[in-house]
This record gives sequence, structure tokens and C-alpha cells, in this order.
Amino acid sequence: MIQKISLKLKKQPKKSVLQTLSKFQGWPILCVLCLSVSFMVKGQVRLVKDINPDIFSGNLKGPIASLNGKLFLADGLNLWISDGTTTGTKVLKELSPGFGGGNPLDFSVMDGKLLFMTGSSSISNELWYTDGTEEGTKIMNHIVPDAELGKFSKAAATQNKIFFMIQKNQEVNLWVSDGTASGTQLVKKLSSSLATNFERVLAHNGKLYFQMDDGVHGHELWVSDGTEVGTHLLKDISVGSGNAYPKHFINFKGKVYFMANGALWMTDGTEIGTQQVKNNVGTVRRRMTMSADALYFFVDDVNEQEVWMSDGTEAGTQMVKKISVTRNDIRNTIIWGNKLYFEIKDQGIWESDGTTTGTKLFRSLSTSELVNNWKVFNNTLYFVTNNVSLVDPKLWVSDGTNAGTQQLDLQGGTASDFEVLNDALYFNSVDTQNDGGLWKINKSNQIQLVKKYASAPQGSNLFNAKAGKSKLFFTSNFSQIWASDGSEAGTQLMKTISSTYKIHQVIGDKLFFEINKASTEHELWVSDGTNAGTQQLKSFTYLFEGSIVWQNKLYFGVNPIGSAGGLWVSDGTIAGTKLVKNINSSNFAVFNNQLYFRGKDGTHGAELWKTDGTEAGTVLVKDITPGSVGFSPRNLIGTKNHLFFTDGSGTFLRVMDAQGNVTQLTTDSKNMNQFIASDDKVYFTRIDDTYGTELWVSDGTVTGTKLIKDIRPGKNSGIGNLDVHLVWNNKVYFSANDGVQGEELWVSDGTEAGTKMIKDIHPGRGSGAPHDLELFNEELYFSAFDPVHGRELWKTDGTETGTVLVENINPGFFSSSPSGLKVIGNQLYFAASDGQYGRELYAYEKSTTPTLTITDFSPKSGKVGDEVIITGTNFDAVAANNVVKFNGTTATIVAATSIELKVNVPTGTTTGKVTVEANGQVATSAEDFTVTIATNPMPMITDFSQKSGKEGDEVVITGTNFDATAANNVVKFNGITATVTSATSTELKVTVPTGTTTGKITVEVNGQTVTTSEDFTLITDPTSLSENLQDATLALFPNPVKNILILKLTGKAANQVSLTAYNMLGTLVLQTTQTLQNGTMSVEVSGLPAGKYILKIQVGEEVVSRIFVKE
Repeated sequence: MIQKISLKLKKQPKKSVLQTLSKFQGWPILCVLCLSVSFMVKGQVRLVKDINPDIFSGNLKGPIASLNGKLFLADGLNLWISDGTTTGTKVLKELSPGFGGGNPLDFSVMDGKLLFMTGSSSISNELWYTDGTEEGTKIMNHIVPDAELGKFSKAAATQNKIFFMIQKNQEVNLWVSDGTASGTQLVKKLSSSLATNFERVLAHNGKLYFQMDDGVHGHELWVSDGTEVGTHLLKDISVGSGNAYPKHFINFKGKVYFMANGALWMTDGTEIGTQQVKNNVGTVRRRMTMSADALYFFVDDVNEQEVWMSDGTEAGTQMVKKISVTRNDIRNTIIWGNKLYFEIKDQGIWESDGTTTGTKLFRSLSTSELVNNWKVFNNTLYFVTNNVSLVDPKLWVSDGTNAGTQQLDLQGGTASDFEVLNDALYFNSVDTQNDGGLWKINKSNQIQLVKKYASAPQGSNLFNAKAGKSKLFFTSNFSQIWASDGSEAGTQLMKTISSTYKIHQVIGDKLFFEINKASTEHELWVSDGTNAGTQQLKSFTYLFEGSIVWQNKLYFGVNPIGSAGGLWVSDGTIAGTKLVKNINSSNFAVFNNQLYFRGKDGTHGAELWKTDGTEAGTVLVKDITPGSVGFSPRNLIGTKNHLFFTDGSGTFLRVMDAQGNVTQLTTDSKNMNQFIASDDKVYFTRIDDTYGTELWVSDGTVTGTKLIKDIRPGKNSGIGNLDVHLVWNNKVYFSANDGVQGEELWVSDGTEAGTKMIKDIHPGRGSGAPHDLELFNEELYFSAFDPVHGRELWKTDGTETGTVLVENINPGFFSSSPSGLKVIGNQLYFAASDGQYGRELYAYEKSTTPTLTITDFSPKSGKVGDEVIITGTNFDAVAANNVVKFNGTTATIVAATSIELKVNVPTGTTTGKVTVEANGQVATSAEDFTVTIATNPMPMITDFSQKSGKEGDEVVITGTNFDATAANNVVKFNGITATVTSATSTELKVTVPTGTTTGKITVEVNGQTVTTSEDFTLITDPTSLSENLQDATLALFPNPVKNILILKLTGKAANQVSLTAYNMLGTLVLQTTQTLQNGTMSVEVSGLPAGKYILKIQVGEEVVSRIFVKE
């Protein structure tokens, strides 16, 4: 929700980000536009401080593509579309909100759609497609099942197919898609050794050609037609387990040419059609280039490069010329006319017509100049040169002669990513102000700006959040340590660090952290959240080995012993930072008011030690495994009455009680990790050959050490990472994947029955993937993903209904991705991106809205229709904004104030509690309201006839407990009062009232109302029925009818007739307009259910109704 706040806007660049960011950056923009509007909210999310207000300049970092007369390009934030004009150049879709990095890669065309990849600092490798409309620009990841998502390869398109690969963990799968969810299919699970960058693939003529090692044949040529059976080894070129390494695929003269085993090959997609063109060519390290009649490629020959040309035949494949340069000296290539142009570093641009004499230097360049981009337009070559530092760009134009090669004025900018559209050459440029834009060159070589791109704030990278007593400590932009008291002014930079660092612990409002300047220089620092209060405590030669807070002091290990190594303690002062004992120490845990750790004193191996904070009180607990190696305890964790730990390999669990007795709890060697303490139990993950990685529990006894639940049955692991956890009310909350509903939020009380999923936040196989769990105001807050809002802030009270979205901070497709949740006082702090400021520090404060209460109601009992007055606090003064229910049945509110509601007891209710819902809160009465039976018996309607009719028609209502006096019965047709012409206790005769419509009939007797279960259908006579139609003969037959209903009209000149049919409930069931054939038309009614229907027949402006019966 949006809170009413005062905004201080940051300085905007020349083009305000608010002018260009798309709809996904909703609430901050709305807040700017609506500062005078106040909203009642359950909680308020606010930006604490815009730590990094620097602007991410809108510079294009990817190619330009053309499709259907339009250009497509990007500025690092958005996908743009352009028709070549300023007004026609606009944002089509946002790709990466709040900060840069949404850079399209490798545009390709499939069936009238443009496909491209993006990669950003928040989203890795996303595959998109567009048809040139905003609604038609979609992300392919959303049509691949979430359980299959991973790192996307680049895409390869052919005809109406797009091939791509997804790497998940070590598995690589081939997918095919036509751009729809139903047309997106897993083709085949491939070898994990396959490179996923699509460097060695080609899509051609409906098939994908690629290199793969299946573990049997080595790296060979494979093909896929988009089906599993059609995905197979095409030819084992290097027979057996040898490797042919096919690569540099290219479509030439309708066939696929490639290099393999130092030879040129070609294939038509069949094994027999896969043949060697020329043997013993040599090593080709660059992709081949083709003209209409020739293939060009470079062969690496030690300190020489050979230029080769091929017409696709063995005889026509030959070396053209040797050039004395290395392979790294040959850079860019392009075909212009029937010639190959290529760059040689430190020489210039060469040309080749396929002959030895025709392969020569075309344009010399200085040793510091490199060709960066080039393009042929209007039978002219355009290219850009930069110096070796990629600065000082120059744009050149050439007619193919040295004299006709001239420099154009770039007006101080750069030039890249050329693309031709209609009669102009377009390119991206960044000017001296670092502003990016789209420019164009016309046929007269005049350069014009089309439009500049947008800019947006960069945001900060916030990590390592630690909550103090009244301050939050965190790191920003990888080199800064900050502190915040929750206000903008109180959010300050403490220290900028140029080397690596590690955040340790917070004690009160003091942060302890470590700076590692060199391999033998490690410093302990402390800060009170101010610059002046940030100081170095001690410098050590060796690395820190963990830390823990105990008795309001920091204990830490510096290993190995000697040279200021050992067990240390610090109270945050230089004098109070001192050595406890010269002993190698790590793996700390508090138990029974003492600090336990793994220690090694040089006499014993690594064993279990404890300390009371003094040197004399630092003693060996037990030499479990005598000798120089020792037991090497790990995973130390203390509970109420026990200290749990494992051996050095983490495969055997032991426990020690308060008396020092040590018991081994497991006997089979299975890896255990991620221990969590809850009261006197410890939860942990254990890898088992039968169950996979699942959740276990131990109460300190052998029988009480057991698997809690096989969450994902079989060897598949239900628990991926138990670090996503929190203990609350003696229950552990964690994320798990049962293999059916994806990774979701779970809870366990240590029993199988009490271990269950709380809510399927991302329904189906998708994963809500909750993380950053934090307890706040007796509720559990966390970050989770759902397909509607993205990854946003959620909370739970431990129930499914109480697990809800807290705030959609970044409305639209992209997420705010809250992380690092920490609580200080009544504020919940976290890092998030709202789409306007980039990723910054935010705070959430639970609403202080007064509580809704019911203090009393009167009377305490009554019958249906009686008035009840409810008193309380914080009702809404607008009656419609309150919902009152009597034991679940909604009542009508007659009047409302903030402290009183007047309501009528609703029909159908029973004895039970009264509830009031207002402003997002629900209050329930302490007492029941008792429903009494009316003095007079309740009337009942058993039937009525006729079921349809016109105004003025008579309808007979049958039932019980009517009043024999007609005037004492109130009958209404869909709310319109009718005249009761006669009455008995079991029958009422009424006239259909003027002005009524199709709907229910109600009868009110002695203050009690009953309603028919069926509608009465009103038949409307035509208001202007001409004499001509009245006199015409209109026949409808057969009636009753089974299949075909025939209408015959005689005595009336007409061509078209419109028919509309309704059932007796007034629901439209058929509508058609037909041309009469010899005055006759036929209507198919076989699909209608049996029953009576009203047919409206319209001829021109004239209408008449008939009834027919369907058998």
C-alpha cells in the first residue's frame, strides 16, 4: 500500500526516469502524482535512504535488429522500438527495473517474432520474444515449468521453431518452442559436458545442428528436429570414442557446412548426406564468412594465417594466400559485394576477391587503430575505428577506393551496432555527457539524432545486515560499512574499505568486523555506528576462525596458535581485547552457561574444550579420540539440557549432558549438516541412501534421534537448504520441496504429523522459495515468490489462511526481492528495489490503526428481520464499509457510526457469534446471538404457474401459511409489488405488475419473507408491431421439436429474420440471423436440453414472441 509521505526528489538527468520507465515501476511514480491523497494501510513501507543516487545512464549495450519495418534496441533498462522518427521511438517493454543490465543479446527471427536474450545483475539469462507490441513482448521463462528453470543458453531459431538449452545444476536439457506454453516442450536430456553458450550450433531448415559428447562416441555431430526420437547422433566422424569437435556451422547454398578434425564437411541433415568436402585443411579458429558464391575462412599455420575460399566442392576449396601474422591479429570480417574484407591488427583493412593477387591491403590504419563495427549501406561501407583503449572513435565511409574513404563527424559521440532500415543506417551513440541515443545516417551521409534514451538510478548493493539494540549495520556496494537508526539523517557511512572484510557480530550497538589487508595482516575493528566511534582494536598475523557473543563479549579464534593466535575475547575496547588462552579454537557453542569449542593445544589432537572466560578456566572436556589428530568435533550446538556435536567428518552424532556424559546417537556413517536448536531438541539434515537429504530430529536419546518425515519420497532430497529457517514457539520453520508443489514454506514440531507445508505460495510445481525469515510482532515475515506479484514481502501466523502478502513493493512483472530482513524495535528493515530508486534500504512499520472491537449488542436474541444494535469501537461511519454477519450469514446494515451499527437479523441465520469486519480487521462478539422462532409460522412457496408471462397476466402461487386476507400478503416480482387478487392460506392469485423484469417472486406475510427457487420470466410484447407482420402467417414446426426447428413466413416480404431463444430462467441459449429461402429458415436445436423455450422473432424493426418445446 502507499503511505502518505513527503518526498524529496533526487536531481534528475536530462531525461527524467519518470518519463520513460514502464508500468512496472508503479507505486513510487503514483506517490509522486498523488501526494495529497492519504490511504489507510495495514502497514507502511518507506525508503530509509537513497544511499546511491547516482544515475545509470541509458546507454545501449546490445545490438539493433529490424523486423516488419521497425527497429528494436535497448538502453540497458528497456526494450525500445523505433520507426526511425523521434515520436515513433519509444519504450516497448522494461527488461531490468531499477538498475542497469537488461542487455539484449543475439536477436533472431522466428515466425514473425523477434527473439533475444537478456542478462542483468538481478536476473540471469532470460529468453524473450516480441511481435512488436507491448502485450506481445513476453519472457520465455514463464512458459517453461518453474521446476525446470535454470540458466538459459542463447537461442537458435528456424522456421517456426526456437531451440534453446537450460542448464540446471550439472544437467543440460534441450527445449523447443513455438512461443506458446503448449508449444514449449522438453526435447531431450543431453550430456552435461555440452557447452551451453551455443557457440557450436546452427538452426537450419527446421533442425538444430550441434556438437555433443554422449559418453560413448566423443564430441560428434548431432541433429534435432524438435522431437526426442529425432534428436540423435547424425554421424560418428571420428569413429569410436574419438572426438571430431564439429564447429563453425554455417548455412551455405542450402546445406550446412562445418569444420571437423581439420577438414571441411557438409551435411543435408542425413547421415548419408554428411560428407567430407576437403581433407587436411588445418585448424580453423574463427567462424566462417560467406558470400553468395563462396565460403571464406582462415587456417592457423603457426606464425602464418592462410586465407581459404570454397565454392562447396573439393576442387573449389583452396588456399588463396598466406599472410605472416598470428591468429590473434586477424579480427573482424565482412562481405561487401563479392569481396571479403577483414582487419589485420597494426596493418589495416584487407580485401580479397578469392585470388592471390586480389588479396591485399585496402586501407592502412595506424598501429593504435582498431576496427570496432562495420556495415554495408547504399552500396557503401561504413566502419568505426577506435584506439587500443577503445576511445577516440572515428566513423568512416568508403566507396571501395582509398580516395573515396572519408571520415564523418560523430559530433563527439561513439558509434556501434549498425542496422539498416528503409533509406537510413541507424546506430547507437554515447555522447560526451555519457547520454546514449539512437542516431541515423541518410544516403547523403548526413547524421541526425533520432532520440536519446532514458536514465535511471543505480541503487546500492546491500548485504550482511546485522541488527543492534537501536541501530542497523550493513554493507553497501561491496566496499562500504553503514549504520542506520531508521532515519535518513541517521543513516551514515562508517567506513570505506579497499580490501576484503568480514562482518562478525553485534553486541548492543557495537559492530565487530574484520579487515583482511594481506595474507598476514588481519585486523579486528569495532564501530558504534559513527565515524568517530569506528576504530581498530587489534592486528593479527593469522585468519579469524569464527566468533560468538557470550556474556556481552565477543569471543573468537585466531589460528594457528602463536604470533597473537589462540582464543581471544573483546569487550569493544583496545584494552579489553586480549588473549584468553594460547589454544587453536573454532566451532563455538554456549551450553550450561559455559562456552564450548573445538580446541587444539599442541598436546592433544582437536578435541572438545570449554572456557569460563579465564585462562585457568579454559580446559579440555574430554579426549574422545586420543592422539595427535583427535576427534575434531564439529557442528557444536547447545540446547536446554544437552550439547550436540559431530565428529570431524560430520557423519556421527554425539550428545553430552550437563554432567559431562557423552553418548553416541548414530552408528551409521551419514553426513549431517545445518543444525538448529529448539528448546531441548536439535533439528538437522541428514543424507541417506534411502531417503536422500531430509529433516531429522534428536532429543538427546538414541531412540529419539530419527527421521521426522520423508518430505520428498525416495532418494530425491526434500530439504535443499535448511539455512532458510527460524525457530518460533518451539517449532522450526523452513523451506522444502516435496516434488509436487515446489519449494515452499514448511513447519515442524518434531513429529511426522506436525511436519507439513504451511501454504503453496506458488501453486503447482512452481516454487515460492521463501527465504530471509524473521520474527516481527509475533508473526513470521519472509521473502517469497508468486506468479502474480513476483518476489515480495510476505508474513505468516503459522496457518495457511494467515500466510499472506504484506506489500507489493514493486508492482508489475518485476520483483522488489526483499532480503536481509532484520528487526529493531517496531521496524522491520530490509533491502529491496521499488523500481524507482534501485536497490536500497527500506523499513516496514506495522500499522498503528486502532483495533476494531465489539463491546456489546442488544437485544441478545430475536427473530429474522428484528433490529439489533451493535456497540463497539472503530467501526466505519459509512455503512457499506462494514460487513456484519450473524453466525456467518451477512446482515443488512441500516445505519452506522464509529461506535454503533444498526442491523437486521438476516434470513437463514442460526444462533451463534456476531462478527464485524471493517478496514481490514475482524471483531467477534463474546456472546452468541440467539435466533428465536417467530410467533406466526413461516410461510412457504411450493410452486407457481405460469412460469413466464406478460405484464397483466395472472400467476397462481401455491404454498403454506399465507394470510387468507389478500391485503395482508405482499407479493413482489423481482422487487416490484404485484396486486393480490385473491388469497387463501395455500394459494395466492396475483397480477404480473407493470415495470417488472425477469427474476424471483417473494411473498411477505407477518414480517416474514420467502422467495421462489425459480425465476419468473417476463415476456415482452413488441411495442411497434405493424399491421403487415400481424397479418402475416408465421408457422413454427415441428413443435415439440427434436433436432431442426423450421420457421415459415408467408404474406410478408422479408429477406432476413433474427431469432433469439431464452430458457424459462431468462438465460440466452441461441441467437442467429438468416436469409429466408422461399420464406423458410431452419434452426439447429439438437444441442439444447429438453424443456420449454421462448423464441423472439425479429423482422426488420418488428418483433413477435413464440414458445416452443424441445424434446
